[in-house]
Amino acid sequence: LVKKLGSIQLRAARLMVGGMFSSPGDLLDAHADLPPLHLAIDKHLQKAALRYATLPATHPLYAEIRDVERRGHVKKHPSPLHFLMNSYMDVSQVTVEKIPAVRRRAESVAPVDVCVAASKEEAKEWALGESARVTLFSDGS
Repeated sequence: LVKKLGSIQLRAARLMVGGMFSSPGDLLDAHADLPPLHLAIDKHLQKAALRYATLPATHPLYAEIRDVERRGHVKKHPSPLHFLMNSYMDVSQVTVEKIPAVRRRAESVAPVDVCVAASKEEAKEWALGESARVTLFSDGS
């Protein structure tokens, strides 16, 4: 499968760069700013493993992932989830920090104050009189 996808990526790189058929594929990939296919696939698999490892306990797949991690390598009838989590053994539900999602109501007050000054001078006067611990400035872009 990776070989077939590699030939498709080579064709796409050849079209993007305008290279000839005799051009080497790795050079075309570099000029088209495409990563090597095996590295791109590995990156996506690692992202998926991390996403699964950070699922909250209320998620339906949480127990399945925990069982896969406890059992380790399954010899008979391994699922794609077994292949994924066993190929990234350093990614586990125990070692990965979970950041809980926080919901806010639409009518709730934001925890920060936003002040947009009309001019630089007005912003300077406001900043000199401000007693906040952290002040953030932006150029508006």
